[in-house]
Amino acid sequence: MKYYNYKSKNAFSSKSFYLAVAISILAIGGAIWSMWSSVDNETIENEPSSDISYYSPITENSSEAEVQGEASEPYEVESSSQEATSSEETSPVATSFAMPLKGDIAKSFSDSELKFSNTYKDMRYHEGIDLNCDQGSSVKSPGKGTVVAVINDSLLGVYIEIDHGNGIVSRCSGLNKNVLVSEGDIVNLGDKLGITDIVPSECVDAPHLHFELFKDGKSIDPLSIIK
Repeated sequence: MKYYNYKSKNAFSSKSFYLAVAISILAIGGAIWSMWSSVDNETIENEPSSDISYYSPITENSSEAEVQGEASEPYEVESSSQEATSSEETSPVATSFAMPLKGDIAKSFSDSELKFSNTYKDMRYHEGIDLNCDQGSSVKSPGKGTVVAVINDSLLGVYIEIDHGNGIVSRCSGLNKNVLVSEGDIVNLGDKLGITDIVPSECVDAPHLHFELFKDGKSIDPLSIIK
């Protein structure tokens, strides 16, 4: 009887031990599961839902640079140096004028009274003045300006037009083809343009330079400006 009681006590003690170990394992496992579940739920809560719509500034017209997050090319403001260059490129304006060569006036300006043409033997207007000179005489710029035309014309011969600003343009006709300036050149008062030759439409007259002035596209008497 004593042996049985002793054996029963040992068996009960062994069962209690294993039961305590099992309970401990379950407790540890439960704690680990609870911790893992908490972390997983927090991760899921922080992930954006696929059902949520987000505003995107990219439209169909967006450039590739904008889509890639690159800055668009900035608007450039003109620098003071550009303004200075623009100012320098402004066409020059004449402040004084002179006859393109020294010579007596052989035929005066007329836009209202007909004058006789020795070449055509008829009466016609003479929208310029003829300055007597020897053939091959030097012709100079009547004022500061920009050469806007160098043309070989069947009636006027080789002529040069200069824009003097303020709507005033001069024309020297009957020059030799070997002129000294080109279209776009800037000239000053008295700069040499070339030498005289023949004015085909006035070839019967003595050698001379046919000189014209225009104001806003209309012929004017050169003597109204050049005293």
